[in-house]
Amino acid sequence: MKKQGTNVEHRFVVIDALRYDYVAATAGANDNIQTPNLDRLDLCRWAGVTEFVIHGGACADQNEGIAGARQVLEATLGQFERAGVTLNLENRDAYDYCNCIEILSELWELIEVLSLDSPSLKFCFDTGQGNMTNNSEALLQELAPWLNYVHLTDNGGEHDDHFMFRKGSVAWDRDFQLVQDAGFDGGFCYRASRRKNR
Repeated sequence: MKKQGTNVEHRFVVIDALRYDYVAATAGANDNIQTPNLDRLDLCRWAGVTEFVIHGGACADQNEGIAGARQVLEATLGQFERAGVTLNLENRDAYDYCNCIEILSELWELIEVLSLDSPSLKFCFDTGQGNMTNNSEALLQELAPWLNYVHLTDNGGEHDDHFMFRKGSVAWDRDFQLVQDAGFDGGFCYRASRRKNR
């Protein structure tokens, strides 16, 4: 969307999770798997959203969660492509972190889903999540062709603290070099806590 009177193009981003989509898919409710993802597409069209960040959500079986996420996306990606909306898969907490059982934290999971090979399916790198799972370097090197959006946040490497810049243990210089090496020219989102102790 262009701001009136300028040549600057603005992109809007919404964050959501695939939570109930792939649960329905793995339960065999194939006729219902498109509905929640297409509801997102309706929101994108209505609000002028061109970039949508997706969290993996929770699934009791990691492999089933990835298979279900692929199934949901396979059923709807064509419509996102035609609408010019990009879905950005964000790396998340480790699967076993605090019993969250959230998918899309490991490199193999992201590669499995991104291998659907759609121009509307990209990668959102979260510096804090990468620090917690200790796989930032691998993610940025292996997923460089899909890198489209970056969440900047710091933490102590154990919890998603959202510390201010350089107040935690994120390897900022390394991560920024890897982002640069990937040829990234997309958007950044800086996320920090407003709590008094942070």
